[in-house]
Amino acid sequence: MNEIILKERTKRLFEINKVIKQLDSTIRPAAFLLLQDYALIPATSKTEKQSPASKQHNGEEERTDFFSKFNHSKPSDNAFLLSAHYYSQYGASPFSLEEIETLANEVGVTIPERLDKTFLTAKRGGKSLFLRAGKGAFRPTVHGEAFFKNSYKVSKGTRQKPAVAE
Repeated sequence: MNEIILKERTKRLFEINKVIKQLDSTIRPAAFLLLQDYALIPATSKTEKQSPASKQHNGEEERTDFFSKFNHSKPSDNAFLLSAHYYSQYGASPFSLEEIETLANEVGVTIPERLDKTFLTAKRGGKSLFLRAGKGAFRPTVHGEAFFKNSYKVSKGTRQKPAVAE
């Protein structure tokens, strides 16, 4: 056990002790059993770096949580859901049709065969949701961003899009 974890757990044990001292002596042992998990929560410090595997695991959990909130029966709605997830990660950065298809396969949702037509014709309130951003790529319009925020309760992502290896 490293020193940072020891200090963090000690601090939490003292906090638990303060709470337990205020309780009736007959319930103190049971109270400690209820609170002991708090003392064992992994300590993180500003100097500790999360391992890449841990970051990937957290990203997968985040993605699973996001997609489990929605259940669309229309393939076009699934395409919008996938693009909303992309928006929540990378903001209004252009995405390729291949990226959306890959994500659809990873999360197991059905999407239209002609994604390009789906994104080109997507409108809400008479306003286009997507613009072309090169061959086989699209990006959300301002109205598209508002649609994502209202429909899927996401905020604009700030992550940098990973560089494509050539």
